[in-house]
Amino acid sequence: KVLAKWSVSDADARRAMAAGADVAADALIRKYARPAKPLAPPGEFTIAFTGVESTDDFIRLAAYLERLAVVKRATPVAGAGEVLIRVSASGVNRPDVLQRTGNYPVPPGASDLPGLEVAGVIESGDAGAMAEAGFKPGDRVCALVAGGGYAEYCVAPVAQCLPVPQGLSDVEAASLPETFFTVWSNVFDRGRLQEGETLLVQGGTSGIGVTAIQMAKAAGATVIVTAGSDEKCTAALELGADHAINYKATDFAEEARRLTGGQGVD
Repeated sequence: KVLAKWSVSDADARRAMAAGADVAADALIRKYARPAKPLAPPGEFTIAFTGVESTDDFIRLAAYLERLAVVKRATPVAGAGEVLIRVSASGVNRPDVLQRTGNYPVPPGASDLPGLEVAGVIESGDAGAMAEAGFKPGDRVCALVAGGGYAEYCVAPVAQCLPVPQGLSDVEAASLPETFFTVWSNVFDRGRLQEGETLLVQGGTSGIGVTAIQMAKAAGATVIVTAGSDEKCTAALELGADHAINYKATDFAEEARRLTGGQGVD
């Protein structure tokens, strides 16, 4: 199948035809590019990428061309403890960015399609697991998945699904799972943050940072954040942080100790 068409100059076209489409140093271009006849208008030449069977190669080639490519796959099937979600929106995370450059090995057993968080509607799934979690087909949910989120349908563990908060769109909800699950697991499940305690958030304006600020404040904690500029510190304060430290201008450890009366953070 043709993956994409790439228009280049006449000069490049002549070199491509002479060198078997070796118009770039990238090994994938050399492996899959097939010269095609010049197209109208003059000055354009098409190279079709064909025979690409590896999903990893497919994604990297699409990334090389700065575009996403559509493929067809069988609809996934939800297993025990899982639901099938009809996806309306997907989040973008660092592993997705790394995967398009071939630098993110897909976890064993996970989908080789990108996408680690989704929002949409439950189509079907493990009835018992859904009932235990309070879900049913037709419910709007957002979910954290190991891959496969950039698709019309995606399977997710019931335990990694959250109801879409009232008033949020699916696009907004798709941005929640990765950071909210991470903050809840680390700050509350493991760290056991309690009301009245003090939390130090490194990188207060990162995805994790903005979530940690809001969740910790909702739990009644005092929040101190660090950030790399005065503008970011202001943004963190506007999100609800009690104190923001520009770590490039101030020793954040000493400042945090001062802010807590010498006790340090919890």
